[in-house]
Amino acid sequence: MNKLKNIGRDEEKDDKIKVESTPAADEKQQHNPLTSSKSHWDSSKSAVLGLATGYPRNVYKGFVGSLRATGFAGHVILAIAKDAPSDVVSYLMEQNVTMKYVEKAEKCTYNGTIGEKGKPIDMQKSGEWKCPKDYPDYKITWARFLYYRDWLNDCPSCTDGVILTDVRDAFFQRDPFVTAVERNQVHPLMVFEETSELDNEHWLTDWPVSACRKHKLGKSPMLCSGSVMGSREGILDYIESMEEEFKYWMQRENCRIDIR
Repeated sequence: MNKLKNIGRDEEKDDKIKVESTPAADEKQQHNPLTSSKSHWDSSKSAVLGLATGYPRNVYKGFVGSLRATGFAGHVILAIAKDAPSDVVSYLMEQNVTMKYVEKAEKCTYNGTIGEKGKPIDMQKSGEWKCPKDYPDYKITWARFLYYRDWLNDCPSCTDGVILTDVRDAFFQRDPFVTAVERNQVHPLMVFEETSELDNEHWLTDWPVSACRKHKLGKSPMLCSGSVMGSREGILDYIESMEEEFKYWMQRENCRIDIR
């Protein structure tokens, strides 16, 4: 499973941040999270989800094309820009991808992040902060997890394995769910390390965690929050934990770090 992808951090574009769906592979019925666990995943009942707006066709082709080339016939659910080029939309439809149009909020309703000079950033005026219309209290890199939960709950046939992943820098060499079963690696939650030069002494985690949680993680592997694999129920539990952590950081001034 280490070959699953070239892991990146929060590098998904958010230029075109209400969510609408295309008919392809979309299921409208609301569905509560499953409570049972599985020891075997059916790839055709599994799902790959990602936020990928503003990319040209070749980026989607690298991601979706490599995934479908492995024989994966399950659900692919991607957020794209509402004004995505016609060649992008046609390609994704050909590949039976469920497209979610994520719309940018006119302004972020959350405010108070502290900038470099120790003063709160007016996020309603800052052009660098992007918040989605459905979740204006959240920057898009956080809101994507809430969207993932919505999309899973809208997909009652997404019952088995689930991958949440970055898109631009990801590609597939094997069907990840078949491989997990073959290697006896079917677990509720699986996380992946960043490259070896990025550990938790790096400022990317050390600075914000120390400032907010008053805790030093020390020299330990940095895990990629945006690239996660597990069971449907395991992933939904993960998203719930992420949302709780988001709220903790949003409610405390010392946690309002200027990292987009």
